[in-house]
Formats: sequence, structure tokens, C-alpha cells
Amino acid sequence: GYDDIDLESHDDGKDAVPAVKVTGEANLSATGTTTVDVVTERRPRTRDDSGDDAPRQGHKGKAPFFAFGKKRRNTGDEDGGDDPDAKKGHDWIGTLVKLVAVALAVALSVPLSRAVAARINDKPDDTPTEVTVPSLAGKTYEEAAQALEALGLNIARGTEVASYDYEEGRIVSQTPKAENVVKTGATVTVNISKGYSTGTVPNVVGYTHEGAAFRLQESGYIVGSVSHDYSTTIPAGNVISQSPAAGETRAAGSSVNLVISDGKLDTTVPVPDVVTMTLEDAKKALTKAGLTTGEIEYISSAVIAEGIVVAQSVESTERAEQGTAIDLTVSIGPDESGGGETVNFVVDLSDAEKGSFELSIKIIEQANGSSIAYDLPPESVRKSDRTYAVELTGTGTATAVVFYDGVRVKEATINYATKVVTWK
Repeated sequence: GYDDIDLESHDDGKDAVPAVKVTGEANLSATGTTTVDVVTERRPRTRDDSGDDAPRQGHKGKAPFFAFGKKRRNTGDEDGGDDPDAKKGHDWIGTLVKLVAVALAVALSVPLSRAVAARINDKPDDTPTEVTVPSLAGKTYEEAAQALEALGLNIARGTEVASYDYEEGRIVSQTPKAENVVKTGATVTVNISKGYSTGTVPNVVGYTHEGAAFRLQESGYIVGSVSHDYSTTIPAGNVISQSPAAGETRAAGSSVNLVISDGKLDTTVPVPDVVTMTLEDAKKALTKAGLTTGEIEYISSAVIAEGIVVAQSVESTERAEQGTAIDLTVSIGPDESGGGETVNFVVDLSDAEKGSFELSIKIIEQANGSSIAYDLPPESVRKSDRTYAVELTGTGTATAVVFYDGVRVKEATINYATKVVTWK
């Protein structure tokens, strides 16, 4: 701060020249503003009898060494008028003090403002942004680190792997892979080549595709071409064969081709329904399906016409290997020898839920130690008819199964010898 500065003149007159008093510290803010307190005082002057100015108390008749102003000219004015030159001196000093204070404030505020602005402008933006991972294959670790750093990504060492394609110290693979989009700050792990040498190809037959690839990589080899084939012994997805074969000597990093199993080839075909066909038509249907006709057995039937197939050895709901022989049973018509017996088979329709429906009957005859099944042609009936009757001729015993609209509702046992029908 400044000490008190008294500026006085030695003019005659009643009014004293204003004295400038500067007090306080210069207050500087971040914007460069300086506050200066300026106080003016008017003090009375005394004159001695000779007209000279009386010395001021405390100054012993001399102006202080730091007083500013133009020396008064002695005009001999007895009435004590003010000296214009003294006033000009006082104005010049006040202006000078103010200019010095302002210049000092500006000088201090400019670097301060620049420092604050620099701190604001240099503040980093930590918000992650999306970037595309570059391909690092073939680069050294240092080259890759520089490329990733420029994108705001980090790098980490993975494992050293044998490689035939990349020399020692070069990057073989990376995670995430090239062209993947990640956010800045993410880490890319790189696997580095340790060169290659001659080694023995491991056995990967029977391994899964993924397991074989891992086993080969562990031994310094990579998977080459991959093809597929059927196998009756190797499960689907596992290796059937490899080339080069296990035990052969190859340079580490070279390729091993694999053949992967698609499982057992399905050579089965659906069996066609040939019951109620003529024998000739049945043979053609079996051949078309990739099957063959097996043994043919002939039986008499009172309801199935001669030459019509009444049974087949494999049901039409099943599948069979291609080339399988299907045995057939063919009707020779009614037994003319009189050995058969005729039974009047009556069906009670009162248990039907609908007023009209399709009635069908399946006959399973037990004759000569074998079962022969055939269907009676379906027929439209009404519940109001109360009963449905049909004559059946045969020998031994038979089972009759009754269907309403294709739904099995009841069955009965027929004894041709006694002509008794027993419902179950």
C-alpha cells in the first residue's frame, strides 16, 4: 500500500490546496479490476507576519521528500488567491496515480485470466466413444500399441503361439477381432507368434470339431479344409479322418484337413399300405417305395375277393431299410370245400352318440396258428337303425373290432365252430 501523501502549495489565500491521501491495498480480482481509495482533505494554512508561509507542524518548514507538485511562484499577492499552476500539478498527480493502479491491475489480471482459461480448455473429456478395432495381424507389439493408443484403446499380451504364417514377434490373432466396434478404454488382447518348427501331427480322430481345433492349436497346427460325410460309427459332429494323419512330421503352423461326421445315413423308407390292393398293384407299390415283395401266403376268405391282399408283414405306419422284403397274405375267396362256418355278426348301434356315422369293422382271424387281419368296407349307418348285421364265414376263432367314425368303441370274439359271438 501507499503511505499518506500530503500535497500542499504555498499560495496565499484562505483555501488550502487539496491534499491527496491514498490508502489501502490494491485489490485485484480474477477479472483484473483494481480498487483504489482516494481521499482529499482541505487543511487551513497560516501565515506569519512577513507573508511567508508558516511551517506546517510535523514538517519543520520543509516539504516531505515524497511531495509532488510544481513549486509555487511568489507573486506577492496579498489577498491569498490560489495559484493556477498548483492546481494543475495536483490534477496531474491524481491522474498519474490512477493510471499506475489500473496498469498494475491489468498486468496482473491478463496472465491470471489466461491461466483460468487454459485450465478450462485443457479439461479432458472422459466420455467414452465408439471406435472400430483395427487389424493388428503381422504387426509387432509396439506397433500395435501405438495404433491402439491413437484410437484410445489399450493392449494386453495374450499367449505365444506357433505360427507358420507370421514370424516370431509378430501378432497372429487378436480379441476382439478386427472391424468389431468397441468403446474407448477397451482392451485388445493379442497372441504373438513364437515362430515355427518341425513337429508331430497329433491324433484328433473322434474329437469334436472344436476339440480337434484346440488340440491342433496346442501342438502348433491349424485347421485346414473341413468336409462332411456320413458314418455308422462316428457320432455326428466328430472327426472321421484327418490329413496329414496322426504321427506324421510337419512344420508347426501348417494346416491339418478334417472330415466331420454327419452321423448315420438314414436309408429307411416309409412302408406303403397295400392291404385291399390286388397282388400286382401291391408289388408295384413296394418296388416304387424302394422295397421288395417277400413271401406270399394264400388264404380263403368269405368277405375278401380272390387276389386281394388282406395282410402285410410290416405295417404301413412303420419305416423299413431300403430293399427290405415285405411278406403278403392274399385271399383266394370263399372256401368251396364247405369247411368254413358262417356266423351272423350283429352290431348294436344304441350306444352311438351321433345320429348318423361311418361304421367300420376290422376282422382278425386266428387260423392255422397265424393271425390274418382285414377290414370290412365302411358303411354309413344311423343310430335309429338300432342294429347292423353282416355274415362272416371262417374257421376257428376271430376277433371283430368295431369303429364309429374311425374311433374304436368295442370288440367281440367270434367262434365259428359254435357260432357264438361274445362281446368284451
